[in-house]
Amino acid sequence: MAPPLSSQLAWVRDSGALPPTATRLPIHFGPYELSECIGRGGMAQVWKGKRRGCAGFEKQVVVKTILPKLVGDARFVRLFTDEARLSAQLLHTNIVRVHDFGFVGRQPFLELEYLVGWNLKELWERVTARGQRLPVSIAITLVTAICRGLAYAHSFVDDAGQHRPIIHRDVSPANVMICRDGSVKLLDFGLARLTRGETLHVDMFQGKIAYMSPEQMEKGNLDRRADVFGLGTVLHELLVGRRLFGAGDDAETLRRLTQAEIAPPSSLNPDVPAALDVITMRALMRDPDERYQSATEMLAVLDDLSTHAASPKRLLAYLGSVGPEIFSTACDGCGERLPWGIECRSCKTLLDDDGDCELVEEIEELGVAETESIALASSPALTLRPRPSALRLRALAIASGLWVLLALLWAQLWPRAARHALRVRGLGRRAQLWWRLRRRR
Repeated sequence: MAPPLSSQLAWVRDSGALPPTATRLPIHFGPYELSECIGRGGMAQVWKGKRRGCAGFEKQVVVKTILPKLVGDARFVRLFTDEARLSAQLLHTNIVRVHDFGFVGRQPFLELEYLVGWNLKELWERVTARGQRLPVSIAITLVTAICRGLAYAHSFVDDAGQHRPIIHRDVSPANVMICRDGSVKLLDFGLARLTRGETLHVDMFQGKIAYMSPEQMEKGNLDRRADVFGLGTVLHELLVGRRLFGAGDDAETLRRLTQAEIAPPSSLNPDVPAALDVITMRALMRDPDERYQSATEMLAVLDDLSTHAASPKRLLAYLGSVGPEIFSTACDGCGERLPWGIECRSCKTLLDDDGDCELVEEIEELGVAETESIALASSPALTLRPRPSALRLRALAIASGLWVLLALLWAQLWPRAARHALRVRGLGRRAQLWWRLRRRR
């Protein structure tokens, strides 16, 4: 049974820590009203909540706090404070934004932007549960966006103009957010470190084993190439549809990481192009000297594969087919549910100029099974109507043009014809008058 609300408030007031997640919600924490615990790790927990202000101001936010049992540990408080100080400097489209940092009692907190969507782990699990793989074009698009955020961190320049590379140290699917508008954000810089040179010495085993680099396991000197290995692991798993190093226990995961042979993705997925094979395998080299030296270098070669990547509209279409409950919305005009950013076929609420391709055809091109596409098109949760054919649109345009041309010709010819008729009529009257006068004489 959850403790009464009075004991929760006393907990926050006396210890400065949030009560356990099993307590009654919402919880009032400083200026925030926390409504749901949406994540919990070994050091911190993440809450969904609202920030309230004067004159009815209200904003949906995410609040990150240290676990209650660690509030009194100065070392973890210092790590949390370092994360806040570092994250506040990162301003990039592919990195989650930090809005505020402070203390409520002795409890430090971070206010982060609120993102609606799935993390990459949730998307991958939904797809693999269907017995499918992510389409190669979708995998390229997602990994390129992650790499772009990492490249910014790897080439970070501080306010003094000094080059200060940031090493994330925990690149994994759980730390990548895919928002319902198709944007991709790199999360959780809790283990990241701002270096004063090119390397960072670590004396603590931190991160997810299945995505660590071999040198990270040795707790020695790390540099940006450790993040490249983690990103290569993510890329390989997205292309193949199964875990690369992860196993049932840490010992087996460690053995695979250090000893197991890594198969090229194309050997397990024939849709993978040879160029992507080369990129993946180089990122996964166990010798750091043989890898890409930073995410910036890896991004340059990924950008060369832009022709194989999915467009923003195709990414939205695919996300809507996999998770319509998250990645679709109701049309304001007719109420039908459609993927975010996709035009409503019945009322044209959102206009685009993407040609005549139908959404179902685009989804089939992305590799979704035919039965899935048919189900998507006929599902009451996500109804898609066909777009008028190009031939019909052209015929309407030609007919409209002819009507406009006829109207212009009539406007030009009518005054001339009218003047001519009046002139002829005037001559006739003069002739009649002359004839009458002549007969009288």
